[in-house]
Amino acid sequence: MSDYDYNRMRLTETLKICRDQFNVSLPIKEVLFDDIETGPESYCVLFRTQKNDVYALFHAKGDQTFADVKRHAKAMGLHIEGYFAPLGDRSYFTRRGFQAFQDAYPGRHSWTAQEAQYYKTLSSYSPALVRISRVNGEIRRFNSHDSHWHKVFDFNYSKMKVQ
Repeated sequence: MSDYDYNRMRLTETLKICRDQFNVSLPIKEVLFDDIETGPESYCVLFRTQKNDVYALFHAKGDQTFADVKRHAKAMGLHIEGYFAPLGDRSYFTRRGFQAFQDAYPGRHSWTAQEAQYYKTLSSYSPALVRISRVNGEIRRFNSHDSHWHKVFDFNYSKMKVQ
């Protein structure tokens, strides 16, 4: 398979995941970085849309939570602007978080703002789609051999806000 064919396949696959898993159609211009390791059996794809917005698609073969995605993005050097809920369900994280809260405290029927914030992060989130607001000079990946994050790419990106 040529590089062109592989890149085309990855772009098509990324489009399909965005559409099927998040009910969003993003006009993807190019895949910037592919299969960046974020942990054992977990990876990230960075891509750019026609409007030059950058997105990250995280995928894990095992369990991956909302908290894992946040932690991986930060370790990679990504600043997140927003998250896409699975199937476009805006109440997904709240609903899944409240279920985890009720599993921990079956007698309680309300939660505090702090509890809500924490339990939402326990929601399963694989694949995960996030919009990136900024990358400060480099992309890092997780190295399973020494369990550390290492720089692999130089990349600067800052989303310009239109006033």
